[in-house]
Amino acid sequence: MASEADVLSALAAYREHIGRANHRAMSVLIPRAESVSADDPDLFESPEKEEETRLDYVLRLVGAPEENAQPPIERPSDALKYWDVLAPQLALDGASRHSDPEWRAAKREVYTSAILQGLSRFECPPEQGPGWRMLRDTTEQLIFWKGQGVDRNLASADSLAERTQNRRRSGRYILEQTYGHKQKYDVAAGFMCGSGNESTSYIVYSRPKGDANQAWSWRYVAFLGQFGIGVFNDVIALLDWYQKYGEPDERDFTADAEVFAP
Repeated sequence: MASEADVLSALAAYREHIGRANHRAMSVLIPRAESVSADDPDLFESPEKEEETRLDYVLRLVGAPEENAQPPIERPSDALKYWDVLAPQLALDGASRHSDPEWRAAKREVYTSAILQGLSRFECPPEQGPGWRMLRDTTEQLIFWKGQGVDRNLASADSLAERTQNRRRSGRYILEQTYGHKQKYDVAAGFMCGSGNESTSYIVYSRPKGDANQAWSWRYVAFLGQFGIGVFNDVIALLDWYQKYGEPDERDFTADAEVFAP
């Protein structure tokens, strides 16, 4: 079983890797957005309007909220200038973390309780076991864990609990939905923790098939549809795989045709 220190170290390495990859992408895309020319010279009524369009594109690119970010992105180059501060705010380092510790504590308690209540409805074996926005939203990328949501209203605990309990899945259901899985594992139960266009992720209570002496334990499953399935024994192995999953290269970095798109 991985220790808390090992998991935190793996998470830090994951965020550093994703942050570097996204910074590399933005270092190509943002200068292009600043320099590209519109095909139609009469498209904008003024130079100011053209620059506003460039800025809007960059704000969408980095996923800046409507109220912008802190420090504010007032020109495209600011996204790179303040990268170290902005990346954690905008989940450009691969993880989204709410800034309010009270919110996090309240949601974590509700989420954990709901998961345990949901799983308690299944009969599990008694053994104990260890327990860039554009790419994410427009490709086959898998968001492995979608977390507790973004609602700042702490009074919405009942809604979070209901949604979370509804994520529970029987072992039979999980095996039916993740072909290629049942040949290797027995699954008692689990819950769906994330998804992508054709992908789904689960945290499951399972053991390798064919050996009754094997202990049941929690595992992490990434089902990628036609692209196969990944099963990981701990968070460290999961993060090591996830940080490289679907990682783009410079051939994927195009801005010229999108900055002035309607």
